[in-house]
Amino acid sequence: MVRFLRHHSNLATAGQALSALLAEAQAEADRGVDRPEVNPPAHMRKLSEGEKMELARDYLLGMTVYELAEKYSIQRQTVSRHLRRMGVPMRQRGLKEHQIDRAAQLYTEGLTLKQVGAKLGADSSTVRLALLRRGVRMREPVARR
Repeated sequence: MVRFLRHHSNLATAGQALSALLAEAQAEADRGVDRPEVNPPAHMRKLSEGEKMELARDYLLGMTVYELAEKYSIQRQTVSRHLRRMGVPMRQRGLKEHQIDRAAQLYTEGLTLKQVGAKLGADSSTVRLALLRRGVRMREPVARR
């Protein structure tokens, strides 16, 4: 069987072609091939020190972590991590009692969670959690009505 394969296969030619390809690749590596610069995806983007300082300034001027994540093309959690590392005092999470009262009123009047959140300056998921904790019954999503 081995003798048959040795005489009837083209392994020698394939080996020579592979050796030639490897030699060509090594020559390119030695010369230094120009490659286009690739920007990492948002989840891998690294901020410069200047951008980090600007991020902190923007947060202190009132931008939310969601807005900052979009502005700097990074994840919301990364924004929070940078701010904590820099010692920036984080704003209170969630809604205050008077905001929850107002959210419940607006929601029962028929506004959507997104609309209520926009009026209160909060994310719709924050409004939803606050209302659920308060015992407000959620409406069926519009798509299912």
